[in-house]
Amino acid sequence: MKVYFALLFVFAADTQGSLEAVIQSLKSYSQEEVTLKVAMTGLGNISDSDIEMAASSDGIVVGFNVKLPKSVSTSVKKQQIPVITHNVIYHLLALIKDQLNSRMLPTYDEVIAGEANILQVFQLRGRRKAPVAGCRVKNGSLQNSKKHKFRILRGKNVIYDGDVSSIKQFKEDVTEVRKEAECGIAFGGSLDFREGDVIQCYTTERVQKTVSWNVDIH
Repeated sequence: MKVYFALLFVFAADTQGSLEAVIQSLKSYSQEEVTLKVAMTGLGNISDSDIEMAASSDGIVVGFNVKLPKSVSTSVKKQQIPVITHNVIYHLLALIKDQLNSRMLPTYDEVIAGEANILQVFQLRGRRKAPVAGCRVKNGSLQNSKKHKFRILRGKNVIYDGDVSSIKQFKEDVTEVRKEAECGIAFGGSLDFREGDVIQCYTTERVQKTVSWNVDIH
């Protein structure tokens, strides 16, 4: 998946050499997921038309050694366009890199909190007729919280993936069971789990990706 990102540059009238230096440095950037495109370059303070150009291209305004007039600040707030300025090229490129990082789509990594073996299957009596997995935790811990999910594995096959109704020890509800401890887990409904199946407790963590770009000054 590619996300096209347009950067708009506005530079001071006496820094043509700086404009060329920044453009040259940007050529070292190469990333498929977030591409970098220069929508327009110019000399002078940031203007309303610069803001409008950035808004139309879903870009940002970048200024080197230029000012953002108070009269233009109104357009910035209205259009909600990021504006970054600096008078040191290296720091300017670092700020551009930060903007590129913010456009990277995050990934979600699965973290196994614990695993347990089903030793025996019990049947609840009364109104709540449902099977209960009698387990022993073999590593980590089983945690009953909003962010933790559970799956039942039979070999490599996933029998169930979702929430648990309860985790009990000695008929008392608990929120965590640690390694080597035993417990009873109810999933609700009629699931076909068996002795020998494995229960995994896991969370999904958001990981913000970053661009692989070493800022270089030419």
